[in-house]
Amino acid sequence: MGLPTQILAERISGDRRVATQNVLDVRLQKEFAFGKDAGFAVFADLLNLTNDDAYESVGSRIGTSESFGLPTQFILPRRVMLGAKLRF
Repeated sequence: MGLPTQILAERISGDRRVATQNVLDVRLQKEFAFGKDAGFAVFADLLNLTNDDAYESVGSRIGTSESFGLPTQFILPRRVMLGAKLRF
């Protein structure tokens, strides 16, 4: 005969949900034409303009773990990425 099963039930109230994220990404781009079939473009991607520091995951979902519910995988801070494209 095996050990009795013990079920630890908890109310589902939504208080353990990952925080909401308010992230705004914007691209500024300018294109230049070189004749009919060629072009050049420069751009800047402005990422996380609201500088939200929300997290996307937790360390553990096991209630007895020391990292239970601790935030991990944070959204990167505000940043700018510059680039260029050549079309021919």
